[in-house]
Amino acid sequence: MKITQYTESIANLVGLAQEAEQNKNSLQAKKYFQRALELAQPFELVQQYFDFLQRSQDFAEARQLLADFKQEFLRNGQLTDYWQKLWLIADYVVLDQSYQRLQYQHYQFSAAEKKQWQSLQQQLATVVIEPDKIAQLTANLLQAATTKTGGNAAVALAKMQSLTPDAYVQVAQPTLASPTLNPEVRVKLLDEISLFSATYSLTLNWRGEVRLLTTDQLTPLQYVPELEQFAVDFAQAQFDQAADTVDQQLAMSNLLTYILLTYPFCEQELQPHEIWRQFLSKGQIPATANAKEVKELSYWQEQERNLLNNLNA
Repeated sequence: MKITQYTESIANLVGLAQEAEQNKNSLQAKKYFQRALELAQPFELVQQYFDFLQRSQDFAEARQLLADFKQEFLRNGQLTDYWQKLWLIADYVVLDQSYQRLQYQHYQFSAAEKKQWQSLQQQLATVVIEPDKIAQLTANLLQAATTKTGGNAAVALAKMQSLTPDAYVQVAQPTLASPTLNPEVRVKLLDEISLFSATYSLTLNWRGEVRLLTTDQLTPLQYVPELEQFAVDFAQAQFDQAADTVDQQLAMSNLLTYILLTYPFCEQELQPHEIWRQFLSKGQIPATANAKEVKELSYWQEQERNLLNNLNA
């Protein structure tokens, strides 16, 4: 739809934004655009706001805008325009992940979209990230993700979004190999890397041992089979036994915690399934667990306590 089909106030706000930009008042122009978007979100307005943000070099806001309105680009048949905009603001991680994300959603790519994707991949391969930037980000992430005094890991992770996939993996690798890696950061890094289009080899410190894996062995967190399998079990139990909703919520909370703790090896670690189902449902080690199972569940309980202690520190 065109902006003129909405209330005149939106058109007025866009006009004021354009005037403010001409007067070199980008901050005021941004406020006018944001106010207009609060009233309605016509696709044309989203595009105009993006163009303004690009001209203003406000890439952080532009990235958030594209994240918020990605579905609008798809609904309007503008996937290639969405990709091009990601390229223009150097949102290389999201750009590279986009194709595989859509594949998981069973999106049917047109021939033109496939051609554009191949072209963008070729362009992405030519991007060079300065070695000094890679070294600094590597040091920042390692310190933030592996020490209690390292600062906010979220800040370090956010700064990695403008890296190419190759550089992202290069920055992440020393942190992934650390025996003191924060589990939340491990999950964030591996979840991001799992959606990269190329295949990479990774070294991961897991339970005191060095594990080697390739990224094509990774499953994005939201598609981990165990997440769905246990969730179905809990829903069925509630239906069959008329279980309390609070009990199911507790079970799901436990499940999400232990998925986080065991990712990317959920399939191997959350076994045997029935023992883990009982453990997650009640939050207690089942009486039917054998000695080996008790040892494993006790280990993961300790990891949960460590996680909670770190969160509360």
